[in-house]
Amino acid sequence: MGLLERIKNAVRTNLSEIADRFEEPEARLDQLIARMETDLDDARLELGAALREVESLRSEAQTAGDAATDYEAKARLALAQGDEDLAREALRRVENQVERRECLLREASLQDTTTSMLRRHVVALERKLEQARRQREMVVARQRLAEAQRAVSRRTTWVDSDVSAPLQERIDELDAATRAGDEILGDATDLGLPSEDRIEARLEALRRELDADAKRQRREE
Repeated sequence: MGLLERIKNAVRTNLSEIADRFEEPEARLDQLIARMETDLDDARLELGAALREVESLRSEAQTAGDAATDYEAKARLALAQGDEDLAREALRRVENQVERRECLLREASLQDTTTSMLRRHVVALERKLEQARRQREMVVARQRLAEAQRAVSRRTTWVDSDVSAPLQERIDELDAATRAGDEILGDATDLGLPSEDRIEARLEALRRELDADAKRQRREE
């Protein structure tokens, strides 16, 4: 299975199902986190190489464009001096360099598209990895809470709030963060990757909300 396919599968993973329905959820989450960390490292390496390739292609295209300009100047000079054969040869080289430049730019454009897709996969995997780590912490906190409750119940009929309350608060915190992460990642059928249009729409909606809050506060003052 290729790297991008592994990332897609990781982003689509239902972390809550692992935590709630599988035996030894902590161990399963540890395995998942380890795989995601490895894939994230590989993806970042590929992204860096792809970015360097795009930069190299554009640099070569610039060099070809400069060469075409130089050859055109030489053709003008040769023609001004009455040497049409030399001018034709210079113009042939202009055509070659122009064609090479266009080819390099097309290749850079294709590579840039691939790079953008890979970047989106990296961002999505980073977010999913954060969710997985929070989910694991929540599993551990639940286990500790259950152990504390069992230990106390063996001695009394009530659970010491000094022990249970902080753990429960942390569990609620992690659960809220995980749910928020699910909303950000959205439906995983499209790789779990938010489109730029949706991001901009959310940003604009947030701006309107902030403006409305500011106006309401001014009226209250």
